Amino acid sequence: MKNIFTFILILFFLNGCLSYPSKNQTYQNLPYPKAIAVAVYSNGQLTGGWGVASGYDMDDAIEKAIRNCKSYNRNYSCIIEKENNLYVLDTNIAQFKTDNPYIPRNTNTQQIDWGQVAGVLGKDILDREKARTTPTPMKYMFDYEVISGRDKICVYRSGSNKKSITISSISICPINVN
Repeated sequence: MKNIFTFILILFFLNGCLSYPSKNQTYQNLPYPKAIAVAVYSNGQLTGGWGVASGYDMDDAIEKAIRNCKSYNRNYSCIIEKENNLYVLDTNIAQFKTDNPYIPRNTNTQQIDWGQVAGVLGKDILDREKARTTPTPMKYMFDYEVISGRDKICVYRSGSNKKSITISSISICPINVN
């Protein structure tokens, strides 16, 4: 019975030594700054102002970054650009535009030209399809050279494929060829 109790006690102490880092310790290992805030106009366009901060946790860092941004950019709103090196600006700008009451929503001053929109979307689709289906030329990297009389044979390799070119023996083989 004494051996079992000793064994359990040793396991208890070893468990304390081998535990994983806490959420706060993991957060502290991330690079500085923990949060970056940027100043924006009422329409969501960036002004160029910003603020950075770190904190005890992510919420604290975000709050401090916004406070730092506001202290230098009093006339503008501040939103988060990065959290823990994750770029979240696009999402936050979209949320800002949704929440901002100063942006006119239902005005008839600007009509949408749906024909132009369809043309732009169609061109984008065609460009993407062309880029997807166009074969990219295979690059062959220089492997070795062989001198044969007045000529030099340059041998290139791309994976298991080989290619050779013949040039003057006094010339230098190019580093790569298509």
